Amino acid sequence: MKLIGKLRRSPALGVGLTALAVWVTAGLAGTHAAPLSVQALPEGRWPLEPGSISFNVKVMGDYAYVALGGGGLAVIDVSDPTNCTRVGGWPMAWSVSAVVVKGNYAYLADGIAGLQVIDVSNPAQCVRVGGYLIGSWARNLAVSGNYAYVTTDQQGLVVIDVSNPTNCARVGGYVTRDHAVDVAVSGNYAYVTVHSEDLQIVDISNPTNCVRVGSYDTRGYPKGVVVSGNYAYVADVSTGLSVIDVSNPVDCVLVGRYSTGCLNGSVALSGNFAYVTDECIGLQVIDVSNPTNCVRVSSYKTGGQGNDVVVVANRIYLADEYEGLLVLPSVPNVQFTVRVEAETNQPFTLEAATD
Repeated sequence: MKLIGKLRRSPALGVGLTALAVWVTAGLAGTHAAPLSVQALPEGRWPLEPGSISFNVKVMGDYAYVALGGGGLAVIDVSDPTNCTRVGGWPMAWSVSAVVVKGNYAYLADGIAGLQVIDVSNPAQCVRVGGYLIGSWARNLAVSGNYAYVTTDQQGLVVIDVSNPTNCARVGGYVTRDHAVDVAVSGNYAYVTVHSEDLQIVDISNPTNCVRVGSYDTRGYPKGVVVSGNYAYVADVSTGLSVIDVSNPVDCVLVGRYSTGCLNGSVALSGNFAYVTDECIGLQVIDVSNPTNCVRVSSYKTGGQGNDVVVVANRIYLADEYEGLLVLPSVPNVQFTVRVEAETNQPFTLEAATD
């Protein structure tokens, strides 16, 4: 890739991280009156307090909500991503591994304590208003309408009515043979990843009588799942990213796969890209615009282990194990960005290789 032009101000130019590394180490060629400077745009970072682990993140408005295991819930002001600041949270937890934010409430999967509901209308003064003791280890959850769908170790998928957060009530569920790990809800179906088994599709049109209608074996240990349109995107610990056609839940079909070469965790989708966290690099970005030919376009190496990722308003938020919360700048259709600084109106040439 070669970019040639005149710099009129200091814009952000986007490249994949592979190209970024080459730009920084190989330098620049061209005619210019003053030395050029190319740097990665500064990432935002919120470091963890000792003893906490960054498991999961959701973003709503100016705030990121981070699940910290035994550290509970942290609310981080990310309005200025270069200066992320904790403004509040809820520390009285057993082991928070996942969070969903809807309206004024944060819903937490809190280990043996089950479901917790926290009023976050005032981020500086978060208050528990209700919950439900499931009697099984709560791992993850999705919230749709009046219901929270919680994945558990012994009871599979548990459906809890949260229409009154102060009086949550279990209404149904579906028992899986192994640990239910993650869940995504779309329409009348819950898509549940089951440890050592498969992706299972459960009809939840009647929450009091949930029925499994289909499945797909990812041939490994499925973990994260997200659904968009006719496709489910599953991050498998062993086999990488699988794209599954679920337009007919009774007959799910694999249409594409990308082997990331590492132990994978969660997956998020934004536009044509799937963002997959892993234990080796941290974050890998896969172009899924053609589901039958998934292609990795970039990656971001963190100092820890990528546990969860969300993409909101051209920012990538990464819950990174012991490193805390990372906020990575991005622009549409480009994953990571650099800034070029040079003398106004002087020509310059940037060159990058992909190897």
